[in-house]
Amino acid sequence: MPKSILIADDQEGVRKVLRSALENAGFVVCAEAVDGFDALEKATRFCPDLIVLDLRMPNMSGIEASSALRSRFPTTPIVLLTMYGAVPAIAAAVGVTVAVDKSEGAANFIESVKKLLAETPDAKPAQPDMRDPGSVKPSQTDKS
Repeated sequence: MPKSILIADDQEGVRKVLRSALENAGFVVCAEAVDGFDALEKATRFCPDLIVLDLRMPNMSGIEASSALRSRFPTTPIVLLTMYGAVPAIAAAVGVTVAVDKSEGAANFIESVKKLLAETPDAKPAQPDMRDPGSVKPSQTDKS
């Protein structure tokens, strides 16, 4: 099953380029977000295998969103995208797994994503399909 990725960037054109690169590499983009608040909401809804955040977004930056996401998703890799070369020193402290400079191109970004997902165990619990009661296994049901 392809790995799912959430993209958060305030620029629609950047989101489109990232989506295209990720899908061409065999990944599934489960959602796109326009700022950190939107990323929090969509990460909670879709439980992606990896989260991509732009450093500078309105309302909530990638740094602020990383901190909030890390508390909810302690093992999910977070990629911080920057155009500024230097990554704020606080990035690792708030849970950013790796920072990628947008100017280094899509190939570098995709290689970083592949490496992170290869190193990350599949820790997400299986989600039962609630439309099909037969998909819920006895171990997933309340036995009280």
